[in-house]
Amino acid sequence: MAVPQQGAEYNLPIPTAPIFGGQTFAVSLGESGEITSLSYGKTSGLGSALGATNDVLGAFKPETTAAKASEVQAEADLIAQQQRLIRCRLSPSQCATK
Repeated sequence: MAVPQQGAEYNLPIPTAPIFGGQTFAVSLGESGEITSLSYGKTSGLGSALGATNDVLGAFKPETTAAKASEVQAEADLIAQQQRLIRCRLSPSQCATK
């Protein structure tokens, strides 16, 4: 049974957290001062770092023909809907749903 004493120092080596990672450390003491639990955990964070790297590199990737065509089609659809809205506002009784 480990019981911390007032004024006594205890060294507990805790490994450093990895780059891009995180760590947790917890100690619980009972009413008597007895250590009831001690826990340590760490996460590498490597997956998050790689994901961020892929996002940055994706910005420099050349745009594909299909992606460009999709973008142009979306812009054309937006223009068509804006024109339909204007026609409906000018003549609500003749507003077409198409």
